[in-house]
Amino acid sequence: MSNKVFIIGNGFDLDLGLNTRYSDFAKSDKWPFTTTHLPNSLAGYLKKKANVEKWFDLEKELLLYSQNRIGAERALARYKTQAENDKRMFDDLNQSLTAYLKREERTELKKDSVAAKVLLSIIESDLFSSIYSFNYTDLHNIAAQLGSNKKFEYEHVHGCLKENSIILGVEEGTDLLPGYQYLYKTFNPHYESHYIQYDMLEADEVVFFGHSLGHNDYHYFQMFFQEQCRDGMKRKDGKRITIFTYNDSSRIEILEQLRQMNNKKTDLLFNLNQMEVIYTKDGGGYRLERFINRLKEEANSLDNFMQNGIY
Repeated sequence: MSNKVFIIGNGFDLDLGLNTRYSDFAKSDKWPFTTTHLPNSLAGYLKKKANVEKWFDLEKELLLYSQNRIGAERALARYKTQAENDKRMFDDLNQSLTAYLKREERTELKKDSVAAKVLLSIIESDLFSSIYSFNYTDLHNIAAQLGSNKKFEYEHVHGCLKENSIILGVEEGTDLLPGYQYLYKTFNPHYESHYIQYDMLEADEVVFFGHSLGHNDYHYFQMFFQEQCRDGMKRKDGKRITIFTYNDSSRIEILEQLRQMNNKKTDLLFNLNQMEVIYTKDGGGYRLERFINRLKEEANSLDNFMQNGIY
């Protein structure tokens, strides 16, 4: 039986035409920090950063603020009060982001996008044993809008809009100031166990779509990539790894991330595995066509195999 894993990040939603960047949220009427706030507060800090940062990364700014908050050296009682106020602002931020994304989720999707074609081909192939979404949007609803009535299962890694359970924050490998531990994603009451790391290690193919593999989520992937560029790895342990990303610039950013996180062994990822990067900006080109055709062929082969009773 086929053992494949599909992992999607925000670039997937963007390719479908959804304005789900944090910078889009910060420019919208749902952004909660539009009035005057104390400059040393979480609201004041985020308001300032949203106005000056072209590529506003909300989770990165939450980390920087909670690590280096201005005025942290003040008297403990006043600091504790500020931390509590920031927690209330953070709760407002979560509610506002949920409202913004629920509205955005109703946007008409680009049915001719690479994301649409890849999702439909993966669902129809029935070859993927696990699908993980790092997005909050409803993948079942997306598939239905794209015209698929095929049933499939998937998991949200960081909560979802449908259950009002989005998980916004930072990974726990970083140290936060006292009173800001609520920003750890694993400390969120909605956080649940996932077997994404096991599934990647046990898979014969892993497909990433629109995930930057950035620092805040890299702990999910580090074990997998380190294992796939291990010196002395046997041929039988190699995997097919496909990464869908926007353009050459984002490809280089991902490869640099993999290089830094894996002891500068990017060459071994290519040499010991069937690794390929496909751009979404140009419509995927021949590489997308080859990817989709391969899934169709594998699905047909599996159907013939099972129909003959040899399984």
